[in-house]
Amino acid sequence: MKEKKKKDPKKKKRALIITGSILGVFALFVITVVMITIIGDKANIKRAESYDPVVIENQLVPEKDENGYWTFTTDRDLKIMQLTDIHLGGGWLSLKKDSQAINAVATMIQAEKPDLVVFTGDQIAGGKIKTAEGVYAGIKAILQPVVDRGIPFTVVFGNHDNDDGCPVSRDEQFAYYQTFPGCLAYDAVPEMYGTGTHNLPIYASKGNDIKFNLW
Repeated sequence: MKEKKKKDPKKKKRALIITGSILGVFALFVITVVMITIIGDKANIKRAESYDPVVIENQLVPEKDENGYWTFTTDRDLKIMQLTDIHLGGGWLSLKKDSQAINAVATMIQAEKPDLVVFTGDQIAGGKIKTAEGVYAGIKAILQPVVDRGIPFTVVFGNHDNDDGCPVSRDEQFAYYQTFPGCLAYDAVPEMYGTGTHNLPIYASKGNDIKFNLW
């Protein structure tokens, strides 16, 4: 029989040191990424809150009808700003892009002074955001320039808002949107496929004629 070779204790110790060092560096990297992301999310929210207020003359104020649904009543034009595919990433690699996106939203609102803002999907890149806190921070950063100016808004979802891996479902995201002042979104038919299917009728001041119906 062949004699078993004895393991060299020095080699074993060296291997343990190398393995421990690699794991230590990896743990430090993960902690650093998490901290950068948390700090970046807070910075983006702070940026979103930092813009000057917008004065909108004769701003339209939505009201609820007898069924409890939001409506607008006007005989003039209704200025609607549509925002889509912002794809706020919420991660450490996208902090600069996220900051630019928030700045673009605030700048457009400053310039256009809309009566209503409509978010039509992919507000966030849900699959790239690994924590619920990151998802909610991204949504808050997008909404803040709108909410701070008292502009009503509504929202629907795209395919990326809750990509595979997103820790927050569409229903949970939708409920969070509804906590913000000025949110007109509601789920008219909960049993229907999707989340947040609803409409916003726009009436003339005389009679009950619907001039437009935003679906």
